[in-house]
Amino acid sequence: MTETSIFFASPRFRQAFRVALATIIAYWLALSFDWPNPKWAALAVAVVSLPSTGESLKKGRQRLMGTLVGAVVTLVIVSLFPQDRWTFLFCISAWLAFCTYKMGDPRESYFWYVSGFVVAIVATNMGSDLRDAFEIAVIRSLETGLGVAVYSVVGLLLWPDKEAQPNSSIQITTGTTVDLDRLAATARFFVTFWLGIFFVLYIPGFPGGMKYLGLLASFSMQLSNMPQYPVSLLYRPVAVSLVFASLFYMFLMPQLEGFLPLAVAVFAVTFYIAYRYYEPQKVIARSIGLA
Repeated sequence: MTETSIFFASPRFRQAFRVALATIIAYWLALSFDWPNPKWAALAVAVVSLPSTGESLKKGRQRLMGTLVGAVVTLVIVSLFPQDRWTFLFCISAWLAFCTYKMGDPRESYFWYVSGFVVAIVATNMGSDLRDAFEIAVIRSLETGLGVAVYSVVGLLLWPDKEAQPNSSIQITTGTTVDLDRLAATARFFVTFWLGIFFVLYIPGFPGGMKYLGLLASFSMQLSNMPQYPVSLLYRPVAVSLVFASLFYMFLMPQLEGFLPLAVAVFAVTFYIAYRYYEPQKVIARSIGLA
């Protein structure tokens, strides 16, 4: 095989191509449906691709089931506490903490991660005025579900894993034994998330406001279950992403007319980030860059 054919056949290229293609398709579909913030569909692709560098029917099912559970939980909490900010935030954080604890079981980890991340992204991006929260939550759930579904379909159609899947069902355990390591991970997440809440609410002009609590929740759920992961590995991707995003929006975006040039630019950037941070130890940095 030539070097070119080896490059195109490599798992690294295939995963980067899948993520980039799914991002463009999700963005295009959200625009076609005239949804208000198509970027959230693309963001769902970025975040949901975090735990896996491969594709399988099992993970596709877990993504879709986790999205459904997360959307239902979000709508229930929003409908119960539309005017009570603190109770609303406490219920959200309690559900995310529960999902973080359940992620300690590798058989269910991916399902619970998606169930939590969907709630985090949807619920923390509805703004401080919750009067129209239910309608916003429905739209956010649709956009997030679209991104998850597109990524799953692309993964199943393009170079799916061929390893045996002896059991592709989701097994929800009901045991009552408390795992101290998982409990510690839950505590780390809970403290991190509430520190983020206080920063957003009590620091005037905090960058991003409530919107970035969703990203904080998504990443801290993973990091809480990976205490050995060196946080210093995230510094460079965050800095590079901020600089690149600023330059992209200031200089390149005004020059793009129509969806096709935008799609080409977004595809190229997404592919580079997914390819550059392909290794398993860099998957969190990859999602930060894509977000």
